[in-house]
Amino acid sequence: KIVMKSSFKRNFSFQKPRATQEEIDELIESLPSLKHLFPAVNLGQVIVKDTAGFTYSSRFNKEDVKLQQSKEKNHRAIDVEDINEVGSSYTKSEVSVTSTITSKQGYEKKRRYAMSLATLAAKPDKRVFMVNEGAIALLVDLANSHDATVQVRCASAFAALSKESSIRVRMLEEGVLTSVLALANNTSAWEVKAYSCIALCNLCCEDGYESKMVKESVPFLVTHIASSCPECLDVCLKILLNLSCTTDKFHRIEDITEALIFFSNFALTLDQEYIILGTLCNLSAMRNNQLRLVEDGCLRIVEKHFKSPSKFLRKTACEVLKNLTVDHRTRLKLLELNIIALLLDISNDPEEDIRMQCIKSFLFLSKDEQFRRKIAESEALEYILNVSKSISNGQYELGHIVAKILQILCSDQAIVPILVKSGVTNSIRALLNSPDNLIHQFCVESLCSLFQNEKVTEQLIEQEADQLIVTLAIHNQDKLIREWCAFALFHLTKNQICEPQAVQDSVLPCIIILCENTSELTKLFCAAAFACITLFKTADCSGAIPLLIKMLRLESGQNIKKYCASSLFNLADKNENCYLMLDYEALLPVVQLTQSDYIETKVLCAGIISRLSLHKQYYNRFAVGSVLKVLLELSCVDHRITQRRVVIALSNLSQNEILRSMLIELNPIPYIVSLAAERDEYLRRGCISIVCNMSYIPGSERAIVVAGIIPTLLITSLITSDQIITKL
Repeated sequence: KIVMKSSFKRNFSFQKPRATQEEIDELIESLPSLKHLFPAVNLGQVIVKDTAGFTYSSRFNKEDVKLQQSKEKNHRAIDVEDINEVGSSYTKSEVSVTSTITSKQGYEKKRRYAMSLATLAAKPDKRVFMVNEGAIALLVDLANSHDATVQVRCASAFAALSKESSIRVRMLEEGVLTSVLALANNTSAWEVKAYSCIALCNLCCEDGYESKMVKESVPFLVTHIASSCPECLDVCLKILLNLSCTTDKFHRIEDITEALIFFSNFALTLDQEYIILGTLCNLSAMRNNQLRLVEDGCLRIVEKHFKSPSKFLRKTACEVLKNLTVDHRTRLKLLELNIIALLLDISNDPEEDIRMQCIKSFLFLSKDEQFRRKIAESEALEYILNVSKSISNGQYELGHIVAKILQILCSDQAIVPILVKSGVTNSIRALLNSPDNLIHQFCVESLCSLFQNEKVTEQLIEQEADQLIVTLAIHNQDKLIREWCAFALFHLTKNQICEPQAVQDSVLPCIIILCENTSELTKLFCAAAFACITLFKTADCSGAIPLLIKMLRLESGQNIKKYCASSLFNLADKNENCYLMLDYEALLPVVQLTQSDYIETKVLCAGIISRLSLHKQYYNRFAVGSVLKVLLELSCVDHRITQRRVVIALSNLSQNEILRSMLIELNPIPYIVSLAAERDEYLRRGCISIVCNMSYIPGSERAIVVAGIIPTLLITSLITSDQIITKL
């Protein structure tokens, strides 16, 4: 806010007192108002620069004293009554400063009081003392006078006192604003208007009173003053500037805008134009005020300054325009006004700060769907892409803005084909040359959005966009950026567009690197990417098996374990991979994972165990832990594929003598009977093979028969099964 330093000053110089001490004592004794205001003062002993009394400032002489003494003899009773009557309306502490004079003979007194107060107010070291002694209430009372001289002195005193920031709140609370407005409204004297403007400008510097001043019609008043008193135009504009210095919109704030539009028709100087634009800049920065400004026509004021020879005016005008683009409701109105063409015109300005405001405006406009379409279909897209390619290493702020714009544009799947065709990949590649992590983050977010669109995935691979992610993931250690890289690689592998050799040589090693010393979210995306990569049957993904087993053993996230189990299941269709899994002791983590609450995870674990059970040389691994018990429990899962895999695993494992004995001890017959009763030939055949293997142990017949297997065998062979192998 701007604090006016102009003031009304009068300097007095005395060589000796104008009256003797006895005369002054008699005068003070005869004037009750002065007697209440000041204690007895010996003027003969007072140094001029130290006095604080009105008697120093007032110009008394012997003739004045004699005349006043004669008047007091006739009117003393009337004055006492007046003072008592007025004083009764104040508290006790205020009686000493209440000196309203209502008699017709009191105009001279009022003039002297006003002159004294104005003179004291002009002295910075006296202002706080005056206010503490109650000068504000006295000035407010004197300001009601219709005497032109008193009005000028009161306005001058208000202007001088308002320079003191420590007493402005008190002035506002004690009614100075109302008095100043009344003085400015009810007089034709330019001095009163000028001093009133200065006082208003300084009082406007106090935060929190802007709404009150607008409510009191200060904006309308300044237009009236400036019209009748052109000398006050500068101060009037500064009043509007001070009123706009608030962050929150308040009632009738549009009055300030109307006043600015009124002043914009004046023949203004460069500084005055700058004040108007500064005020509009403040108004456009207020929340929820942008739409009203556009509707009121503030763009007409701003638009004419875009080609101004003054860079300060051009910069401020661009700042106003940028502020208007922040509000989502205002953007539709700006779209109708063809704001994109205006911004493209501004983008050619030689000043870097102005071009920065222009690109910031594009950033805010890109948040609106309709503007994104307009940008993609206009020259604005080419401008943004060119800016991204021309950024040097030191231009981090510009890099942040452009990278953010590209991230927002790429998130709109409807315009992604246009972006890819226009070369957005090359712009992202240029931005990645910057060492700034925030720019890298926006770039990898853009790549993530691009890879989610299956229509452009092949084009992105041709433009080597996948290698951008791989390179960034390997060399950047920022956790957040690594998360986005993992997410991008997940989408890249999900679409299965990359060549298997490229997946094996670059993508897979990159994902393995990302899993080391990183966040849980990054590991989740990497595990999901592993699940997609292992579907590439022509790519050798065996290098990921140790990491998958480690994650399966150490990670606590159930989703991470599920994706790891899915990857191991996909890899277990090759004997070499199964050998590697068993060598790295994958069996126990898989068995423990069967206790998961997710059916899908149980199915995957049952499939892994089933495939690992085909390798007889590793059967000793199945004897450790509770593998057989877990398989029997899995047979109770109401999922047919899981039941089949359990039966296959038990059928294979029961061929081993040690495992057969362990299985009989677990009393598996109730589980087998339940499975054999299902209407599934594969289950029946598998159950019968398990019973056949268990009966191979000498002496086991009794336990098997007692468990109740005979009825199941008879029903299966005679009724339910029609397969010769099962009956045999």
